[in-house]
Amino acid sequence: MGTPTPTTWARVGRRWLDVGRQVTRVVTTTTSRFASASRTPPGPAAAAVREASLRGYLRPGCALAAATDSLHHHHHEKSFESLGLSGSILEALNEIGLDSPSEIQAKAIEGILRGGPKMDALGQNGILLASQTGSGKTLAYLLPIVQQIKQWEEYEGRSKPKRPRCIVVAPTQELVEQIHSVAKTIGHVVKFSSSMASARAKIGQQKKALERPTDVLVGTPNRILRLNREGHAWFGDCAFLVLDECDLLLGEDYVGEVSKIVQPVVTKERRAKVVMVTASATKRVRTYLREDLGGGIEAETEGLHRAVGSARHHFIAQGQNDKLELLEQTVLPHVSDLSKNAHGLVFCNTLDSCRAVEHYMQNNGFRSFCLHGSVPNDQRKGVIGDFLGSQSGILITTDLAARGLDFGGKVKYVVNFDFPHSKVDYLHRTGRTARANAAGKVYSLVRGRDRRLAKEIELAVGRKETIEEKPLHRAATRAEGDRGARGKFGGRGGGQGRGRGAGRRGGGPGEGRGRKDRSR
Repeated sequence: MGTPTPTTWARVGRRWLDVGRQVTRVVTTTTSRFASASRTPPGPAAAAVREASLRGYLRPGCALAAATDSLHHHHHEKSFESLGLSGSILEALNEIGLDSPSEIQAKAIEGILRGGPKMDALGQNGILLASQTGSGKTLAYLLPIVQQIKQWEEYEGRSKPKRPRCIVVAPTQELVEQIHSVAKTIGHVVKFSSSMASARAKIGQQKKALERPTDVLVGTPNRILRLNREGHAWFGDCAFLVLDECDLLLGEDYVGEVSKIVQPVVTKERRAKVVMVTASATKRVRTYLREDLGGGIEAETEGLHRAVGSARHHFIAQGQNDKLELLEQTVLPHVSDLSKNAHGLVFCNTLDSCRAVEHYMQNNGFRSFCLHGSVPNDQRKGVIGDFLGSQSGILITTDLAARGLDFGGKVKYVVNFDFPHSKVDYLHRTGRTARANAAGKVYSLVRGRDRRLAKEIELAVGRKETIEEKPLHRAATRAEGDRGARGKFGGRGGGQGRGRGAGRRGGGPGEGRGRKDRSR
C-alpha cells in the first residue's frame, strides 16, 4: 500500500468524528431514561457501571459487545462481590448461606447490571435467562433488579403506592408464593418492599397492600390484570417485567393475558426491560425475544435442556402388568431402600389418575398427599406443608407441581406414573429432585404409546446429551399398543385404561378419558 495522502487522513478523521458524535448521542439517550434497565444514579459506583458499559459498546469482541450475543463464557471464578453487588445484598446472601453464584446467577447479574446501554442503543427490550432446573434462577434476576431499584431510590425517592418498579409474572399460585417468599427473605436485609397478587388471598387484602409503596409485585397474569383494571396496580413506573417460566406463559393458556401486560410496558416512553426466565428455551421463546421484543441478551448455561445429571433415571416397561401394582412392586421397594426421611413425587396426567393413585396408596398403608387443580386454593399451601413435614411422605400431583417449585432438597425421587406428554415436561418433572447437584432417582412407567418418546429421552440421558425439542406424534397408533410391539423396554403393550378409577387389568388409571389438570 502507498503512503496515505492528506485527503485520506482527512476522510479518516471525519469518520472518527462521526463515530464520536454517535457514541455521545447514545450515552446521552441511554442515561436520561429513568426506566432504562441500565439507569444508575451519579456517583462512583454508577460511574464504574457506566464505564464498563461503554467499554462493552466500544470494544468489539467483549462479553457484551453486542446485546444479542449469548453470554457463554464461564463464571466459576466469580464471586458475588466481584459482580458489583451492593453491601446490603451481600449481607443478605451471607445470611442465607450463599457465598458464590451459580453459572446462571453470574451471567444474569452481569447482563442485567451492565447490558442496558447497548440494548437501548439497539432498541432491544429482552433478556433471556435459560438454565436447568434447580440452578437458582429466582435470585439470578431478583438480585440485580433489586440493586437497581435501591440505586434509583437514593435519587428518585421511594416507589409510589400502586406503582411497582418491578413486576414478576408467574403461571401458578404456588410459584408466585415461592418467588414472593424469596423476595421477602432478602427484603428484610436490603429493605425493599414486595407484594403478592394471586387468587390464594382475598383481593381486598392485596389492594390494601398496594396502597403502600411497593417495589416488587409478584403475581399471576389474571390477578395482575384485574388489579390494573380496577386501578390498584399501574404499569407506568415499571422498569423490569419478569416472565418466570416464560415457555409456559407464552403458551396458549396464558399468552393472551401476558401480552396485555407486556405491550404497555414496552411501548411506554420509559420502556421496561422484559426478563424471560425458563428451563426450556423453546423455539417459541426465542422467536418472542427476537421478534416481539426486538432482541436482547441471551444468557444460557451448559446444562440447559439436559436431564438432571446427578439423578439416576429408570424406565420401566408396563407390559401387561396392572399399573398400580407395578407402581408398588417395582418402584416403592427401591424407594424404601433410600434414607429414612425420603420424600417423593408421583406425577399423573389427569385428576382422575391422581385420585386413583391416592386411593390405592392410602389403602396400602403409604403416607400420601394429593395436589392438583381441584384442591381448593386455601388448602394447597397446607398440603405442601404437611407433605414436607411428614416422614417419607409421597405427594401425588399433576404438572401443577412440576414448574419452579423447590421443596428444599427433600425430594429424593420422582415417579412418572403417567409418562409426560413432552420432553419439556419430563425435564421439569424430574427437575424436582437432585437439586443443586444432590443425589436423586427418577422412575418412569412406560406404556406402548409412550415408547417412542421414552426411548429418545433414555438415549439422551444415557449419552448426557441435550433433550432437544422436536415435534412428536405422542399418541402412537392404538395398533402399536394393542399388538405389543417389542423394544428395549420389553413386554407387550397393555390396555389403555379408562381414565377413571383403577382401570382395567393391564391398564390402570390412564390418561385416555381423564380430565387434564389446567388449573393454575
